[in-house]
Amino acid sequence: MAYNIRHCRLFRSLATAEIMQSSKPLILLTGASGLVGSHTLSALLNRSFQVRLLSRNPAMDEQLIRPVLKHYGHENAELQFFQGDLRNLGTLEDALDQVQAVIHTAALVSTDPRDQQLMHKTNVEGTANLVNLSLDMGVQWFCHLSSVATLGPNPDGLVDEDYFWKQQKSSTAYAITKYQAEQEVWRAKEEGLNAMVVNPSFVVGPSLRDTSSSRLFNALERGLPGILKGESGYVDARDVAEAIVELLVRNEHGYRLILNAENLSTEHFVAEICEQAKLKKPRVIESSIGLNLALFVSTIQRLFGSRSAPLSRDLIRMSTSKNRYDNALSVQRLQMQYNRITEAIRNTLEFRAHYKIG
Repeated sequence: MAYNIRHCRLFRSLATAEIMQSSKPLILLTGASGLVGSHTLSALLNRSFQVRLLSRNPAMDEQLIRPVLKHYGHENAELQFFQGDLRNLGTLEDALDQVQAVIHTAALVSTDPRDQQLMHKTNVEGTANLVNLSLDMGVQWFCHLSSVATLGPNPDGLVDEDYFWKQQKSSTAYAITKYQAEQEVWRAKEEGLNAMVVNPSFVVGPSLRDTSSSRLFNALERGLPGILKGESGYVDARDVAEAIVELLVRNEHGYRLILNAENLSTEHFVAEICEQAKLKKPRVIESSIGLNLALFVSTIQRLFGSRSAPLSRDLIRMSTSKNRYDNALSVQRLQMQYNRITEAIRNTLEFRAHYKIG
């Protein structure tokens, strides 16, 4: 697919090594109101970076970001919003003015079949726009937040950075768009962009958005009747954010990095949440009859316009997968010392209790 870029390639005005020579380099952060984005913002503020936040709706995003920043001691932080859209080249060009590094965490995450076209426009076309303009405007470092959904599976052991993803019939629409977004980043790398891709597992942490792990916490507090049997990796949002900022400080680029603290069964992870939150543990749905019945009910709900139907075929594929992820490279390259997932859950529940979420 061709993308119209209004400027020809520019010669770089600064060498890559100069990223950290400025006392306060300017970073463009996308997706700051999301789980990883808000934690990355907090980590950047800890190290006194100047941060410009790309946002389609600054007023709404600030309401989502402020509580997370306050949770980590940044309640008085000055936020520099830039109103723009990944799908609008004009606003993106202005947003990148004088920016030295980009951290791209924005993405649409959905298992709803109706969101597939929007996911492609946001996750794939939006990423292509951002890397193309980053090349044009001399951005010196680019980090793309991807997902372990673009790796594996490896039925014989741990999935590592070299276990390349192959599209299968069981691949979810989200995984496909994230994989395609990665290809845009790798293509830009070949054209000269100093790019880094990080692939976190299931991220756990405080957020006001009803997405990712927050959606699971919400569902459990409302009384989730059942869970699907699977296995996956889990990681604290704080660890993901610290890793991204450490990669920036070290000027690491040119490869991908899995971020994963522990490999756990879905049942174990959910049981730990329920124990800490003093909630009733949901039953495990194992039979195909039970899954098909739940899927049928969800399909009927969607036909009548519900946007909150609990199951889709993509969600079943994600929830019943059994993938385990290798974190050896992150430990080797960054000396990562991951938080235990029990601590990530505790931190999340403290935030939720304070803001009376659920």
